[in-house]
Amino acid sequence: MQDDLIRDNRSTDIQVYVDSLQPVIEATSIDIGSFLTPIGRAIRGVEGLGYYTLPHDRDSLAVHEIEPIFDAVIELRVSERGPKQRWILPQTGYTTEWFTIIERR
Repeated sequence: MQDDLIRDNRSTDIQVYVDSLQPVIEATSIDIGSFLTPIGRAIRGVEGLGYYTLPHDRDSLAVHEIEPIFDAVIELRVSERGPKQRWILPQTGYTTEWFTIIERR
């Protein structure tokens, strides 16, 4: 019972945030896939969560190169009603509709 409780809570304990992948993209001597794959394996190995930001349009070459590495891609935009997001699941091809990030009350 205790082991199940620990296992269930582990994924919320290990979270890795990368503020921007832009410097890695700009480093011409670094293959972005080779850079990210071992990091992703390590995060999955401890049942953690990884968050990365890349300030590029979704149709950019950089995004197309790394999109298959991730379980989900979250696309952001700002509309006249505020910030919105949609989720893309590359392995299934599923994409959500745009929805607001913050509900205005």
